[in-house]
Amino acid sequence: MSEPKMISVITLTYNKFEHLPLTIKSVLAQDYPNIEYIICDDASERFPEEEVMELIRTYQKSNITRFHLVRNETNIGIVRNANKAYQMASGAYMVNLSCGDVFFETSTLSKIAARFQSSGAQVLVASRIKYGNDLKPLCLMPHYQERELIRQYDTPLKQYKAFLLGRDCDMASGSAMYYARDTIEKMGWFDERYRLWEDGPFLAKYLWQSPLEFAYDIISIWYESGGISSPASGASHSLTWEDEKKFWNSDIFQHVDAFSAEEKAQLFYHLVRGLDRGTIDKILTRLRFFPEWRFFRRHINLRRKALAKDPEYICEALKSPDLIDLETL
Repeated sequence: MSEPKMISVITLTYNKFEHLPLTIKSVLAQDYPNIEYIICDDASERFPEEEVMELIRTYQKSNITRFHLVRNETNIGIVRNANKAYQMASGAYMVNLSCGDVFFETSTLSKIAARFQSSGAQVLVASRIKYGNDLKPLCLMPHYQERELIRQYDTPLKQYKAFLLGRDCDMASGSAMYYARDTIEKMGWFDERYRLWEDGPFLAKYLWQSPLEFAYDIISIWYESGGISSPASGASHSLTWEDEKKFWNSDIFQHVDAFSAEEKAQLFYHLVRGLDRGTIDKILTRLRFFPEWRFFRRHINLRRKALAKDPEYICEALKSPDLIDLETL
């Protein structure tokens, strides 16, 4: 019997470590038999290296076949740090687990590997449950009812348009998006023209030619509210804004001929919204974009329904025998 394919789990860190022990212990608790774990820190001021190594020594089992701790001498940004970690990884499947996020079950990696193998997926998207400072669940992402819209995106082109037109309904997030190594390598890794935003530019390139595999029946992580991917300061917000402006000024127009006249108007709306235009320009653009409010109204109605449905779904998920309990981890 052949050995199970290796999964590389990658945790990127930078100056925020409150829940890093939960993240690490959830990796070491996995039941998948062949795991490589990489922690790559982007020149944090006070990285808790001794605490990290003590956790590894205490909880590592034989299924963690490789472990790497890498610390950058200078800050290079999320995108380049991600590329550095992904390129040193050896696994057939690449699984991001951001600092502060926690695998939802001890069987999470086993479920992800099984879905890759059964579906032949290149990029797989799971769902997540957001948790707050009190370690209590807040909401399901994407919302239970949002999936009604997402199910309609059943071709790469529909997914591509939904993403660029802002109609994706939390269809994909880098926090719960996993890659076959051959695919991400072929795509040229993440675009280093950007500093903090890796998943958006990747999706704009990937979705033009291939579909995502929606695996929302797998809740892969507890997702930290205000985690590493959320701007924590004015400086990081400024860099995020620069990435967004760069994106809306370049990538969205590569395949504009595939869009209808109304969709082109919607793209123009996002372009104007993403630039430092005056208030009048933005108001006029919103008026031009008025038909799209039908979609947003429907989206809001679905969110209202989710308030009633999501708690029921979450409560059922919390009954899993493989559940990783944040409070006892």
